[in-house]
Amino acid sequence: FREGITYHYNQKYDAYLDLSLSQYQRYNKYLETAPSDYGVQDAQGSIANLDFRIKEKKGNGLSLYGFQNLVETYENQGASSEKLQMFDIYGMRKYIFDQHIFEYGARFTENQDYGQHLVYSLGYNCLLDSKRTIKSGVKSGFKAPSIYHQTDPIYGNPNLAPEKSIGAEVEYSYISSGADFYTAVFYNDVENFIQFSNSSFANVSQAKYWGLEAGVERRNSKSVASANITLTNYDLSTGKEAARRPKEIIKLNYLFLFNSSHSLNIDFVYRGQAFDNVTSDKVTLNSYELWNLDYTYEAQTFKIVGSLKNVFDRDYETIAGYSTLGRNIQLNVVSYF
Repeated sequence: FREGITYHYNQKYDAYLDLSLSQYQRYNKYLETAPSDYGVQDAQGSIANLDFRIKEKKGNGLSLYGFQNLVETYENQGASSEKLQMFDIYGMRKYIFDQHIFEYGARFTENQDYGQHLVYSLGYNCLLDSKRTIKSGVKSGFKAPSIYHQTDPIYGNPNLAPEKSIGAEVEYSYISSGADFYTAVFYNDVENFIQFSNSSFANVSQAKYWGLEAGVERRNSKSVASANITLTNYDLSTGKEAARRPKEIIKLNYLFLFNSSHSLNIDFVYRGQAFDNVTSDKVTLNSYELWNLDYTYEAQTFKIVGSLKNVFDRDYETIAGYSTLGRNIQLNVVSYF
């Protein structure tokens, strides 16, 4: 369940309220007969999230501030029920001076298991002219282990430390009359990187990854076509490879607009070869490509999206030993009021 409400006040303030609740129950019908390298148990849990924020328009930019409360529960067969709660307060300020844009932000997190943490972000954008822009930013991060990471009877590790990171990015973009181009370089340094290894979750003392991302988008009155490539190199202090993380990802997208109400979106993604750790063995996750189709009908008060996912019924894995959905159909309905 998810519900979002937006309220506009006096042309200056926008208030947003997002509520969501996800409940799941997992059971294993063929646990005793299906071959598997994993010991999978029945489990159930829920994630409830409340996010409230206010955006204020100012003469020289804007500000955004709000809070978020997340409550997660998890209960595995043969284990007691666990609960995790996180409360965040955050804010961001953007200043615009002619062709210069400055941003700074902070988020304060109260985690019942890992205490209090403060992270920040700093950004600077320069509009070189009407077509060219340089963007840059530095940010820190905090990511606590989930209940599953900590308490699962088979894979859990109650001694996990939270991830702490710092990263930087620089992007150059160019806008022409028919197409937009951009390229970016990025770098991240993560302390206590959480990775599945040797049948349990564990911390890697340090992980560094950097790379290049580039993309192009071409548009006209009837269509929008885009292409994107991301190349990433991972360097772990253990000397091993980063699990479940491909070094190359390619995305293609084509949106055809029949008219103001009907559109067709064609999506393609290619993920390169990756690796996973099952017991003490390194397993290869083969590269794969996926095609997805989305047909949208949008009226004044509602929208209907019909999707055909994994069009060619590709057999692939993102986690060794866990199958993924084959060809499937989805229907989404969105109402406006």
